[in-house]
Amino acid sequence: IIVYCVLALILLSCSGSRDNSTEKLIVEWEGKEIIFPEKTQFALYGKDFAFDTIPDAEFKIITYVDSIGCASCKLRLPSWIDFIAQLDTMKLNVPILFFLHPFNSRELKAILRRDNFNYPVCMDTKDELNKLNHFPDDVRFQTFLLNKENKVVAVGNPIHNPNIRDLFLNIISGGTFLPDEKRPQTEVKIEALSMDLGMFDWKKEQKCIFTVENTGKELLVIDDVNTSCGCTTVEYSREPVQSGKTIDITVVYKAEYPEHFNKTITVYCNSPVSPLQLKIKGDAK
Repeated sequence: IIVYCVLALILLSCSGSRDNSTEKLIVEWEGKEIIFPEKTQFALYGKDFAFDTIPDAEFKIITYVDSIGCASCKLRLPSWIDFIAQLDTMKLNVPILFFLHPFNSRELKAILRRDNFNYPVCMDTKDELNKLNHFPDDVRFQTFLLNKENKVVAVGNPIHNPNIRDLFLNIISGGTFLPDEKRPQTEVKIEALSMDLGMFDWKKEQKCIFTVENTGKELLVIDDVNTSCGCTTVEYSREPVQSGKTIDITVVYKAEYPEHFNKTITVYCNSPVSPLQLKIKGDAK
């Protein structure tokens, strides 16, 4: 376990650097037992399904989302759907326990339905899980990989950080998973890393396209694309890109109110320059 947590310290940032607070937090949570409320009900919203027991499995993942800030940005449900599919493809039977402490239950349920999230969640309206365990305030450290005894094996969000995802998969698979850095790497080229959308009516959706060219010899694989806000979404092909070919990343911005904005889109791929930082800005009037 200690080896995994030391590795987690390295992987929590792309540069491999860390500060004392991060190191202290990892050490504090390593081996700590997660206490669950006596009565815990999970429901599949939109369908008649529920269970009220914590699964007994060799490994389980628990993720907690509080009521502060943009719920859609924190949840990133489409990415969780992809991660669950990856676990299934690897035949790794790992339950994922979603504990959501909503500020607005109706809004949260709408997000679950909007993203077609057909996976059980616990709507923890009284924030009981957090009161029992006192989770860190930083959203990066509100997801945990637990062993059979519900003790923390690794800390970090596999959805927000592909390196943490690789760490989780490596632990769960018993060290047989091939992490991204050991995959064949390729070179990429982007004509523009930032785009100015100018001034426009805030009620009108805006689109722009970033074109990424595979200038290396290996296949280019886009592993994940993160946005800094729920008002920004992306569309791109999941198919590998042949050498000499290009892939379009379509960015859609829908303002929630008039604002001057500057948003970041982070692209993770099998290239030495990963992650790529794309930016859009403009004035929604």
